[in-house]
Amino acid sequence: MAILNREEISRLLDYVDSEKKGFVTFADFSKKIHTNMAQEDEKGEPKILSYVTPKKQHIKDLLLNNDKFKKTIFDITKALSPPKSMFFEEEFRI
Repeated sequence: MAILNREEISRLLDYVDSEKKGFVTFADFSKKIHTNMAQEDEKGEPKILSYVTPKKQHIKDLLLNNDKFKKTIFDITKALSPPKSMFFEEEFRI
């Protein structure tokens, strides 16, 4: 029992061997046939952008700017925090 019919085999071979060399190296084959190929193009970029999860580039930007965001959050937290003397006395007396 064949998984593909003759027409589908012909289209698959045309896709994998676009230069019509008559053979395909593993490197060329793996560029065309790979995991997530339904969602990603040959370069690994997403074909369909998901609205639920952020894009790879957005995640990379967040990781690169992580220190900048940490400093910004720290500065905002520091500016909005009440002075320590308001809640704690510096010396405890019994």
